[in-house]
Amino acid sequence: LILSPRLTQVGLSSKKPFLIRLRSPVDRYSFPGILTERCLSTRRKFNRHGIAVVKAASLDKVSGAIKPGGLVESDKLPTDVRKRAMDAVDECGRRVTVGDVASRAGLKVTEAQTALQALAADTDGFLEVSDEGDVLYVFPRDYRTKLAAKSLRIQIEPYLEKAKGAIDYLARVSFGTALIASIVIVYTSIIALLSSRS
Repeated sequence: LILSPRLTQVGLSSKKPFLIRLRSPVDRYSFPGILTERCLSTRRKFNRHGIAVVKAASLDKVSGAIKPGGLVESDKLPTDVRKRAMDAVDECGRRVTVGDVASRAGLKVTEAQTALQALAADTDGFLEVSDEGDVLYVFPRDYRTKLAAKSLRIQIEPYLEKAKGAIDYLARVSFGTALIASIVIVYTSIIALLSSRS
């Protein structure tokens, strides 16, 4: 699932709820345009200004939606970008804008936006529009668990990091041992040469 950075708002009115259209970018893995359902009386889906809440969790019914074992959008992200974005999401209480993540994680705006779109698609995150008109990405409390359950790469990353740390340690120890051994051999050879001459 790729949530479009551009939201088209239809029928803006303080008295009448309006719809928010999500458009997917041109991508071979993109999803068709999704139009949210019009809700006339549910308070939880509209705030006091008549602004609709778009739930990405409802998009799993659309053909081509991401399913467990299928394509995981977060796997396309660089590991460092994904981790920094997730840390920023946690620091902000799992309700963030693209700007929040970009500033806290030290990412480019495009990187933050791509990361949030991928994470929201994989963890049943959803969008909210604040009173100020900001688009918020909202993530469930267990979004890390959901992401790990879908992504084999994320499941094995801790083991790969441990293995990498062990390999780095062995490489440093081996280099140090070889250096000390070479110094000992050189001094031993010099002493042996001097002894033979005397």
